[in-house]
Amino acid sequence: MTIMTQTDCTVKSGAPSAGARLLRLGLALVVLVCIVYGFAPIPVEFFAPMREYADVVRDTGIEPGALYYTDVEQTNYAEMSNRDVIRYSTHSDVSPVVFVFVFLYFCILCYVITKRRRNI
Repeated sequence: MTIMTQTDCTVKSGAPSAGARLLRLGLALVVLVCIVYGFAPIPVEFFAPMREYADVVRDTGIEPGALYYTDVEQTNYAEMSNRDVIRYSTHSDVSPVVFVFVFLYFCILCYVITKRRRNI
């Protein structure tokens, strides 16, 4: 039987101290801000489609970070167009054969998934 002394019972924790965690958090926030405000706008200047989209957003007054766009004219136009499509669509564009194939595809997919689960 071995006798443990006071020095043998030291516990070394692998977790970093609170100061180190705060330092890492601060560093991560600085890197995030640099990416968002420093590197993310660069592709907008070099790629024409992104530049055109940014110009449209800037010209129409859309706030990209907003949750709701009820005060923007394009939102109302898009909503009215969607409602018209739903209201006046004929649904005759899609053949019933397509529905049969889609149904069969999902049946086969479900069969394959259940078969694989049984084999696992």
